[in-house]
Amino acid sequence: HVTQSSGIFSFSSTGIYWVMLNISVSYDNESKYVLGWIKGETGSGYSKIARCVTNRFDVGTGDVESGAMCHTLFDVTDKDTHKIKFSVEAEDSTTFVASSTENRTYFTFLRIGDT
Repeated sequence: HVTQSSGIFSFSSTGIYWVMLNISVSYDNESKYVLGWIKGETGSGYSKIARCVTNRFDVGTGDVESGAMCHTLFDVTDKDTHKIKFSVEAEDSTTFVASSTENRTYFTFLRIGDT
């Protein structure tokens, strides 16, 4: 079980978790990249543990839609200090694509075993 407060994801039990970030973006043809980060906290500050990068497609004019996925294994040995957060950065104006009927921009946590 994973809970979220102010963008920080906490774990209810120790274990090894497969953490995934999928981003779908729309941006003008001038944008060059969008980065997504999975950041892990183990008691001494957050560090970047996985990065996903969207591909830039040059279609001439108009908006471009692109996406990327990254994932990592995160060993939660202490449920009080081990946390996850996500961040993104873009070179230019970007819109994150969402949907109420399908997964477009989302996070997934899967506990795969004991620590």
